[in-house]
Amino acid sequence: MRAAEETSDMQAFSVARGTILFALALVLVLARSAAATFTVPAAGPNLKGYISGGDPPISCEQSYPNTVAIEIQCADKAPNCGHRQLLCASVPGRTFTLHRWVSLFSEEGPSPLNTGQCPDGWWVTGLLCEGKYCDNESLECTKVLNTHAKSSTCYYSKQFDEHDGSVRGKPGYWIRSVTCSGSYCGNITVEYCHP
Repeated sequence: MRAAEETSDMQAFSVARGTILFALALVLVLARSAAATFTVPAAGPNLKGYISGGDPPISCEQSYPNTVAIEIQCADKAPNCGHRQLLCASVPGRTFTLHRWVSLFSEEGPSPLNTGQCPDGWWVTGLLCEGKYCDNESLECTKVLNTHAKSSTCYYSKQFDEHDGSVRGKPGYWIRSVTCSGSYCGNITVEYCHP
């Protein structure tokens, strides 16, 4: 009798284990399928939300995989460009690997301490602001395989602030660095490069 109960318990355990393994496999298949079929809305570049001092960082990659920053905007004409946004564009067919944040930079530091720059082959995909009006900033840099910021293809935007709103780069150019000056890092210059 006891052997029959143990056999019955073992069969029930085996069935339960098989059901759990099947469910986990199904979840993995669905997750991979969803990731593989994700597309950025056809409307074009996507605007990431506002950021100001003390807000959580914003990142192109959080909402839209395989996207890079193509524009930084001063939003709402906030003083000293204190509310910022990122405009992110999809770059299909590229392989994104590592992410890292550069050290904080601000206008208080002499050059290059007033600049956040991604290394060669890394591109801006996020922005962090600390202090009043985004006084201290950091950039999220993401490694995109088989890309390089050739100096012959790079250029700097004109300086802009909350009165100008932003300066968009040429089509196909991505943001590699940001330099700030003026009160609270409120005057911004962007380095654009063609990958």
